[in-house]
Amino acid sequence: MLAAWLTLLPALSGGTPPKPSAPDYAASARTAHASIGAELLGRAVDAPGPGGGSFYTSSYLVVEVAVFPSGNPGLPVSSSHFRLRLNGASREWAPATPGMAAADIRNPEYSGDHPPGIQVGGGIGGVVIAPRRPAERFPGDPTVRRPGSRTTSDETATYSDRGARAAQELALNEGPGGSARSGLIYFQWKGKLKQLKKIELVYDGPGGKAMLRLR
Repeated sequence: MLAAWLTLLPALSGGTPPKPSAPDYAASARTAHASIGAELLGRAVDAPGPGGGSFYTSSYLVVEVAVFPSGNPGLPVSSSHFRLRLNGASREWAPATPGMAAADIRNPEYSGDHPPGIQVGGGIGGVVIAPRRPAERFPGDPTVRRPGSRTTSDETATYSDRGARAAQELALNEGPGGSARSGLIYFQWKGKLKQLKKIELVYDGPGGKAMLRLR
């Protein structure tokens, strides 16, 4: 899992440390000129401990990918070489930029269908507009105040900023590859994870073509 190396986040120049080989990932495939590994991380990346880069995004699916060139160490690597297929549909979802995912992590209240902090409902005599109570996105979510808690706006901002920075620094580092390169890719999708019975990652790049079944 990511937790073991995310605590070393400040030392990373971009992307994630690749595992020894493509088969070490949850899904893998061989192409004409490379081996591809991938793992679906869902919406949350957890990095416990000091200096961690934990983050949660309600609007994106996070996938860790790795490209292992075979006989061509200069093989170009790019998130644009990947697409996502959901529930067997023919539509292919293109990756979002790391900056888009970081913006969602930093300002999650702007990803909903209503203005931040507002809920709209019917009532006697007309429409009632009242503050919306934030829901806990995952256990221990520091952005949600609880009775008796002392979470300050500064602490929430720091958490969001660290998460946004982590999302960008851990993104797949693009360009000519070395012996191997890995990182995170973000696909915008706001539905519930339990609705996804089948998730496929399509690779179509300089290394060849492959399809990896993530779920």
